[in-house]
Amino acid sequence: MKKRYLIGSIIGVLVLLLIVLNPGQDRYVAWVGERLTEEKGILMNIGVDYVAKPIIDTSTTKKDFFFFTVYHTNLLSDKDMITLGIMNQFVPIKSIAYEK
Repeated sequence: MKKRYLIGSIIGVLVLLLIVLNPGQDRYVAWVGERLTEEKGILMNIGVDYVAKPIIDTSTTKKDFFFFTVYHTNLLSDKDMITLGIMNQFVPIKSIAYEK
């Protein structure tokens, strides 16, 4: 009986952590901006802050599943990016950089 309570408590804490640490869209936009800056260099930093972040924010839709969020960013007509946000981390599922 104690084992059930322990397992139930651990699962409850994990579920609560997943819900609390589900990253929001503002954190996603900042993460994409950081990736662009890393890939393009220091001169891109000004452009990312003032131009790219507002474009990324308006071209991103999100599906919130309470435990995680799926972000779909459509940057160009044929280029899109799908990212999983979970536990304050982002995992690219489909990225523009990986397409050929």
